[in-house]
Amino acid sequence: MEPKPYIKTRFRVVPSKRSDADHWSGGEPQHKNAICPVCKIPLLLLWDINCKDPRFGRRKFWILERLPLYYCWCCVNDISYQLTDGDRIRIHPPKRRNETSFPYEPYPESFERRALTFDDGFPDKIRRLCVRLLSDFEFEPSMQEKKTLREFFGHSVIHGLELTHHQFGGRPMDSYWADEVFCCPNSACSGRITDRIRGRKRPMKFLAGILNDPWGGLPMVEPANDETKDNWNNYVHVQFHICDLCLTTTGANRCD
Repeated sequence: MEPKPYIKTRFRVVPSKRSDADHWSGGEPQHKNAICPVCKIPLLLLWDINCKDPRFGRRKFWILERLPLYYCWCCVNDISYQLTDGDRIRIHPPKRRNETSFPYEPYPESFERRALTFDDGFPDKIRRLCVRLLSDFEFEPSMQEKKTLREFFGHSVIHGLELTHHQFGGRPMDSYWADEVFCCPNSACSGRITDRIRGRKRPMKFLAGILNDPWGGLPMVEPANDETKDNWNNYVHVQFHICDLCLTTTGANRCD
């Protein structure tokens, strides 16, 4: 069953030189206790979201001014947390999945802080190319078409499995992001009355999907160097889900 989107509009997120809406990628952790409960090292800040962006809808994030999207690429476990005030978070005990292993050495303590642009446009020429890639297995984009696709998606695209970009809001684009409905891990969140009647925890909603992007400032599993200048592993990603009642946020990796 596919998770419901927390925000109706799907935004394509692009690293940029300036951010009119005050959204950011990377930077130092912003909360004093943003420490991985497994590795005991600072969590990595992937995105820093301005919750007051009017495009998200009135009071979508209640009183939250900002929402950090944290993850730990050292242990690659699910991480769930809730903001308690302006500079502290409450981390909920994780279910351990993997052994500790850094993706590469030397691994950064934080990622480069860069501005982000949220774009909800979908040009007709991109739509036409996507339709052909999905419907015609033998279709080979021209050099110009490949350039057009790369400029839009942020990575090389040669077939239909690669039609995924950094996403915030909307229905999940990637099959991994649509394959699992997470439940709120916050023991203090009792859910709505319908959840209690059914004897279940509150289903979380899909919030964002962030790709490994060395040249966009997020070298999550490989550095930005000569080897990754033209091709990098854009199949690796982190997905984020959020509880619409208590705003507990979960970051998870489900790709190979």
